[in-house]
Amino acid sequence: MTIRNVIEILLIILLGLLIVGLIVPPIIKVVALINLQQDKQDREEDWVDVCGGPNTPPCKPSPRPKTHSPEAKPLYTQRPTADEIDRAKKAIKVVDQLIKPTWNDGPPEPYFKPKPLTPQRIQWLRSMNYLPPEEFDHEYKGELKVVRGTQQQLRAYCPGSFNPGWNAIGCAKPDFGGATCIIYILNDQGLQAIGWDLEIVLRHERAHCNGWSHPR
Repeated sequence: MTIRNVIEILLIILLGLLIVGLIVPPIIKVVALINLQQDKQDREEDWVDVCGGPNTPPCKPSPRPKTHSPEAKPLYTQRPTADEIDRAKKAIKVVDQLIKPTWNDGPPEPYFKPKPLTPQRIQWLRSMNYLPPEEFDHEYKGELKVVRGTQQQLRAYCPGSFNPGWNAIGCAKPDFGGATCIIYILNDQGLQAIGWDLEIVLRHERAHCNGWSHPR
């Protein structure tokens, strides 16, 4: 093969590429335009009329997506039927029961259960000054008021009554004339969190109203 033959082949290839570049793009554009026009025509024919109700005029046509599935349902809006409303109300009741459960035998027991005050336990509690001696462990003869609150509130009610780093469980402010006494006790949530029994705290603070004192 001579150089002339090679040059002729290259010229033929270049001429072919030039022809392809000039003819193919317009053909692709024409085909795309035809498909776009056909798709637009299909969408205009495939729509449902969405209306707001029996007493309102029809709304503008709303196109729906094309589908060949026999189970596909058209897009539409309508008023819910009485059966649908009833099912929705039942579903709401079920959710409400899950959020706010009811108990057949009353609410569950608290996670903290006070230990029984057996004679042995009472003796140990008195040896630790958790319970007062018998001569102070009785009802208050005057007017007794019990106030519940958080540890922060108890420290504000009775400043200086609690050692640093200790839990604020209870304190008492007696009137030394014996007429009135105010007891401040930590609320139930706080007592259960640290494992204290309300009865023990109340008897302890009431004994202070009766004149009992003990070292810290």
